[in-house]
Amino acid sequence: MGTDLPPTLWQAAGCEDCHGTGYIGRIAIIELLTIDSAFQPSVVNGLDMPAIDRLARERGFRSMFDNGLNKAQRGLTTLEEVLCATQQ
Repeated sequence: MGTDLPPTLWQAAGCEDCHGTGYIGRIAIIELLTIDSAFQPSVVNGLDMPAIDRLARERGFRSMFDNGLNKAQRGLTTLEEVLCATQQ
């Protein structure tokens, strides 16, 4: 890493194999929140969502949007598909 270059984002381009859509196959854009004992006070005391979000991110949680952006930067999908799938 350590480069100042902007991320590369890809645009779908159609071909015969994808029937002109620019997409072939599927890839999941996911998020998974693993709950551990550190979450107990927030859950027991009424689900303070900002605190839960902060705690989750401290433990490595990434949202569907974050996961999708990562996959778009790696050329596995496009930004348009990420925005559509995550309703951003």
